[in-house]
Amino acid sequence: MLEIIKRKVMTRLVSMREATEKYPRPLCPMIHNKLFEIVSQSKNVWPLYAGNEKYEVDCGLGKKHVVNLLNSSCSCRKWDLLGIPCKHAISCMQLLTVNPKTYANTCYTVTTQLNIYNRLINLVKGPSM
Repeated sequence: MLEIIKRKVMTRLVSMREATEKYPRPLCPMIHNKLFEIVSQSKNVWPLYAGNEKYEVDCGLGKKHVVNLLNSSCSCRKWDLLGIPCKHAISCMQLLTVNPKTYANTCYTVTTQLNIYNRLINLVKGPSM
């Protein structure tokens, strides 16, 4: 049974590494698509600069959030928990004309994924050896 598990892990590592090497963008595809979706949602919020890289973001109906770009945090806590900027933070980045991809956590980059899948499982000789 362990031999079967080892073989499955080996083939998965190789296939994931080969797929990751084909990514044309700096972010992984799922995160890139998620970020694109959040950018489209950020058009309905309005940021107001408060100083020291802090913004007050009005979401309508009296809902407001505080975004701190230096600490990469938002009071909605989505950015803190996921590592992907939320719609409030992206609206502030658009005000500064900054690319939101630069604020995504490094665990979502292709180079990090390549480092993860770069490890190899040591081969084991058969029982006759």
